[in-house]
Amino acid sequence: MPERFVLESLAMTTDNFHEKARIELKHMGISPQSLELMRAKEGIFLFAVHGKSDGHYILKYFENVVFRREILHYDQLKAIGVPTIPLIAKTDKALLMEDLNFSHAWRLGVKEDMDSPTIARVLADWYQQLHTKGKSLATDPNLSWYSELNEFNPEGIALVKARTNSENAQIWKQIDEKTERITELIKRSTKTLCFNDFYYVNLAVSRDEKRALMFDYNFLGLGFPAMDISNVCASLSPRAGEAFREAYGAIDPAEEALFAVLAPITSLVIGAKRENLPGWFMEAWEELNQPAFLNKLEGLNAL
Repeated sequence: MPERFVLESLAMTTDNFHEKARIELKHMGISPQSLELMRAKEGIFLFAVHGKSDGHYILKYFENVVFRREILHYDQLKAIGVPTIPLIAKTDKALLMEDLNFSHAWRLGVKEDMDSPTIARVLADWYQQLHTKGKSLATDPNLSWYSELNEFNPEGIALVKARTNSENAQIWKQIDEKTERITELIKRSTKTLCFNDFYYVNLAVSRDEKRALMFDYNFLGLGFPAMDISNVCASLSPRAGEAFREAYGAIDPAEEALFAVLAPITSLVIGAKRENLPGWFMEAWEELNQPAFLNKLEGLNAL
């Protein structure tokens, strides 16, 4: 395919989504001076919006219908009193948020925050609120949630075997022997809402650094607290991780032990579903084949 044709096609696609974004902004009563596409990934389009009243916003447009669940998640978190970044307006296809680059109250997280005990402690408060207040939504029979726990299933494991050409590997036989026990422990765990997608690019910090919270709720879903705690501390420095755990409080050791087994398996299943295997897929595969993982697997018998 000629390069010029490819470039013209990309330009036409970009123009198309700019037009869709403008339609959503019109529904919100916003007439932008400028509209800049910042990122496009998996059917989610992020635009920087400069309003005519000199307001600065971020428009998140969801072409991917599945991820429109995030729009509802903002309402749900607000209903139970879990803080989120300021939401200006919404439609059934898009969210309009304050651009934290221009906010007087908040700033975007930076990599250095991952080494800050101060930020870790105030962030622990937000996770405590999410996990405590989220139990009411997690047990609501009228709600359907995304859950990483659902990735532990025979079909997903079969896909991983195929992508790694490991159908006859001993580790799968050992996991199979513990599947009933793992399933039992999953059912027994206390369910709540988990953020599931921690990293500083999804972090908002108040300018006085007395508050912190996470945003981007596409993967908000059902789980148990140890899943989120592990997810957070894997990215924090040792001293920040220690501060986070101290501020958060007690974590069920049985749930921590269970997630230590589930984490690499579910990561493999999630990664195996992608056309191009992500870098962390091979990291999870290596972890699964270490003696330490087998020790964790055997340790489930004592829970």
